[in-house]
Amino acid sequence: MHTSNTPDDDHPGPPAFLPTAPQIHTDDHGRHRDTEGREYVAVTLGGELTYVPVAGPFDRAPLVDVEVGRALLAEAVVGLPLGEYDRRILVWVGTWDGPTIAVLASLLARAPGR
Repeated sequence: MHTSNTPDDDHPGPPAFLPTAPQIHTDDHGRHRDTEGREYVAVTLGGELTYVPVAGPFDRAPLVDVEVGRALLAEAVVGLPLGEYDRRILVWVGTWDGPTIAVLASLLARAPGR
């Protein structure tokens, strides 16, 4: 499986008319960032590792599906102590539409002290 987002001989990268994928690195806190400091979450979609931007604030609904929204929510609560009811609520929120889940995850990830 090709997990790098940089072109090589076997995977030449996107066609010239598409923007080049950002160079992603993992910082000292385990967060995935591009060269401009924007944060990404690593998710596996369809068996392929990909990086999804942790965006926000949002002026319109982000274009993400439920699977990506759930991955962003899971990443947003990493390191938080969770009780049984917390987990039940997260499962319930995971039944919402992708954009709503992603916005909630972004709010959690951007909260002060995170």
